[in-house]
Amino acid sequence: MNRNWDIYMVGTLAEAEEMYGGAWKDSVFINKYNSLQFAIKLISDQPESFPNNRYFTVYTSDIQDCDFEDDITLSEEERVYRLKNFLSKRLLIFKPVQKGENFVVRDVKQVVKPINYKNNSTYIPVPLFTANNLYRKFEEFLNSVSRKEFIDQLDGISNEVSDTPSIIAWKDEQDMKVIGSFNSHVYSRGKIKFEFEYLKHSDINQELFLNIIQSPEIRNILFVGTDVYLEMERLIDHGITFEEDAEETKVNLEEDEEEKVEEKVFINNFVKRTKDAGLIYDEKDLINFHTAMKSSNLVILSGMSGTGKSKLVQMYGEALGLDSSQLNIIPVRPSWCDDRDLLGYVDSIHNIYKPGDTSLIDTLVQADKNIDKIYIVCFDEMNLARVEYYFAQFLSILEMDSTKRKVTLYNNDLENKLYNADKYPSQITIRDNILFAGTVNIDESTYHFSDKVLDRANVITLGSQDLNKIKDVKFEKQIRCNEIMFTEYNQYKVIQSEVTLKEKELDLLNILNIEINKTNKNLGVGFRIVRQIDLYLKNIPSDSILTREEAFDLQILQRVLTKIRGSQEQLQDLVGTYNKNDDNVSNSILIDKFDEYKEISDFSKSKNCIKQKAKELKIYGYTI
Repeated sequence: MNRNWDIYMVGTLAEAEEMYGGAWKDSVFINKYNSLQFAIKLISDQPESFPNNRYFTVYTSDIQDCDFEDDITLSEEERVYRLKNFLSKRLLIFKPVQKGENFVVRDVKQVVKPINYKNNSTYIPVPLFTANNLYRKFEEFLNSVSRKEFIDQLDGISNEVSDTPSIIAWKDEQDMKVIGSFNSHVYSRGKIKFEFEYLKHSDINQELFLNIIQSPEIRNILFVGTDVYLEMERLIDHGITFEEDAEETKVNLEEDEEEKVEEKVFINNFVKRTKDAGLIYDEKDLINFHTAMKSSNLVILSGMSGTGKSKLVQMYGEALGLDSSQLNIIPVRPSWCDDRDLLGYVDSIHNIYKPGDTSLIDTLVQADKNIDKIYIVCFDEMNLARVEYYFAQFLSILEMDSTKRKVTLYNNDLENKLYNADKYPSQITIRDNILFAGTVNIDESTYHFSDKVLDRANVITLGSQDLNKIKDVKFEKQIRCNEIMFTEYNQYKVIQSEVTLKEKELDLLNILNIEINKTNKNLGVGFRIVRQIDLYLKNIPSDSILTREEAFDLQILQRVLTKIRGSQEQLQDLVGTYNKNDDNVSNSILIDKFDEYKEISDFSKSKNCIKQKAKELKIYGYTI
């Protein structure tokens, strides 16, 4: 039986007498492969369903990233002594693996033993939420917890029903707080919410950190000594109730709203930067692009060649203050036929992982390690090859919760065999701090997108530019912007899972779904698209020149009408008939429905799209 647990535990070097009942065998020894092998004892709480096991086998290859290097030129006694001395001052944080009857470790981190550590110390994992997750202020987080809303589930902690943490912690740049007490939790779609009878919080005294463990590489878990845990529970019992704190919270949230003016500063900077670079775009197009980048997993820029699509992505990255390592524009090759062309492969002869030459893997690894920074990956001319082939893994995971989005490079059984597995692990987490974009040209040399791609992307078609304005273009020297960190960028976002579309908007989407479905049973407006339209509308910048009515029109264009393609026989009634004499469309179900719901929007852009499709049906007999 082989099993991996995606949870972190804490262990210390095991004592031979405790392990084996005598000193006849040491817990650190040289095995038959001339490698150091040792045993660690579990000293942290384990999930209720975890097997009754306290000891784990560890090899020096497991701790190669922990600043210890075995020197095989030394005697066996010296090698064992060096490792024992190293481990005597440290604890190991790891994820458990069961292989048959044996228990081993993976993803090992080392931390120095806390000042108040004792040989009988045991530790309890406490979820840690920070401003780097979803919230920039404690008051926002506390409000969500008090309303029993779903919040992000954190990596490395058990989500089993019987393993509800009674307390959680919050940390920002100023201080740390503890919140509780919780008696149960609900886990759904990668998110968690807590149930409680009362909710209190309290500041954590710095002295308590003398027996708290945290690895810099695991930012969402504190391992708290049992003595400290009891003190945290006492602090909560005497802490501030949510009701007592509500008025102060309200004031702080109002101040927080005032700070959102910073997004307006970024937008103005983005607009100016595009003009200085000689790009001629309507400001509403730029706001549309920014809103899509905030709220979508993938944004695709479409348009005729030479309109500056990839340049626009570059300007967006530069407005965010990203350097060349954070902005990776990847030219797509027509020969790409699966994700090995993009991700790379295992060279089994030389026992190394060879990443693709696009530097994508290096960008993903860097983004996973630096979660406070923003990264952008742009696939230039992404439809020169079939997106469904080379981008397959990403299409499958982009809709998952950020804690569950993992790209697999190779089978994890190979990690112990590859020389560069420390640099290129078998899986990489795709976090929210990495933004995906693409550019496309539509011509005879490219492939059309499948519905799987369209379901996951905001496809923005950049219109033809007024060439008369080119004489007004003045190229200005570009000055590097101050870098915007991910936490600050996250402040621009509205992240709310509940759909808040207006009743009329939902009615129209439902009607469009029914009418489109009549032409093809596999097409329509699914729940995913509805949620994504809703999220886009929530993220329109405040006081923006882009109105909600215009934005809803854009979302119909970018999320729904991209699916309208096929033959004249199939789409004639839905799209209508183009009349060349008056440059108009008649007998169009879609346009008729837009007119019925004109109080939502004038749907000018959507109607123009329908007109273009009606023209294509008349001239070619099909539309794409």
